[in-house]
Amino acid sequence: MTALRPLFPLLACGSIALAACQDNQPHVFHAPPPRTPAASPAVTTSSSPEVPFGTTGAEARITAVVDGATGGPVALTDLRGKVSIITLVARGPGRPGSESARVELAMDGPRDTTLVLAIDAPAPTIVAHVFQLDVGHDFPSGAYTLTARIVAGGQTLTSSVPMHVVVGRQR
Repeated sequence: MTALRPLFPLLACGSIALAACQDNQPHVFHAPPPRTPAASPAVTTSSSPEVPFGTTGAEARITAVVDGATGGPVALTDLRGKVSIITLVARGPGRPGSESARVELAMDGPRDTTLVLAIDAPAPTIVAHVFQLDVGHDFPSGAYTLTARIVAGGQTLTSSVPMHVVVGRQR
């Protein structure tokens, strides 16, 4: 019996707790709900500011390939009919405005073709141009690589990242 004496106070507290919970009333918790921080709107920020096109040197890009009639999207894996290829090129700082230049769109594949836009002096620093192609009529079906570039003073200043397209068969 002496071994059970230390357990009597513990049993007494447990009995009181059980008796307090037997009131058949809904339990109400008085602790406030946990605070959640207000959700902030998602904002994407870059770690560095975007440098304006053509300010660090010569640049060339193919910005879009769209349907020639509607301007809508086209599947790059199945080009058909008339398409518009939109390019953007910049000579970069330090090039003289009195120098003429040309924008080229090279299409390498079953039939290699280079489309050229001549720019007379004074040449603008940045040029956007739309090349119109009737790929189903002018080009045999197959895989092609498109590259835009700017040429001035007889040298290629820069080329775009190559874009791979597939010309489909006419139906």
